[in-house]
Amino acid sequence: MTTTQNTNNMNKETDINRDEMKIYFQSTEKNSKEYNYREHVWDLTNQLDRDEYFSKCPYDFKYGGYLAPWPDEKDKGDKKTVGYKIMTTEEFKNAEQLLYIATATVNNKEKILKGGKVKGKLPSRTYSAGTEDNWTMRGTCSPTNYIYSQIFRMCIKEGIPIKFYIFVAPLSTVSWPSIFGGNKTCSISPYEEMEKDLNAHLKHCLGGKSPIGEGQLDVVLNKN
Repeated sequence: MTTTQNTNNMNKETDINRDEMKIYFQSTEKNSKEYNYREHVWDLTNQLDRDEYFSKCPYDFKYGGYLAPWPDEKDKGDKKTVGYKIMTTEEFKNAEQLLYIATATVNNKEKILKGGKVKGKLPSRTYSAGTEDNWTMRGTCSPTNYIYSQIFRMCIKEGIPIKFYIFVAPLSTVSWPSIFGGNKTCSISPYEEMEKDLNAHLKHCLGGKSPIGEGQLDVVLNKN
């Protein structure tokens, strides 16, 4: 993972063909009030291939969503626009308490960016707070939301497919005696603990390294 400085460049075009398996994206300094861009590179060469990992993973992940331009987003201006939306397939449109794996396909090679969890439906795992205005002018969004928003907007522009694969965690019914008499029941999902296992397994399969899109992403922005 490397970063190069590129100041006073508001309209620099990304070029994903400079290196076969690299994604380029840009950032500014948080709350800097200026759109002075630095360029960052995610090298996916040594990241896990989707098919190879799924052949090892005991969870039966299935294709469940994709990144698309936001079809009905209100035009708020270039820097205030989210520019993308996570869409869900019909099979998983009502699925909740799930695990997901996000991938990027560059030059016909599909690589894993990260694994994660969602309590609600897949689109509720939104990075949409990461607009350029929120980050640069207001300083209100998290590094994760900003970095992924920058990457997602770039991928939409450059035609890089971002896909989401889903595994719905099992539900268990638990019964307990009500203080008012009788019994009550509720459904409990281990999706949070299962995410810990998933990320540990991804790290194991990468030889002890976390996937490139996991971890303290603010470190990426601080490398100049």
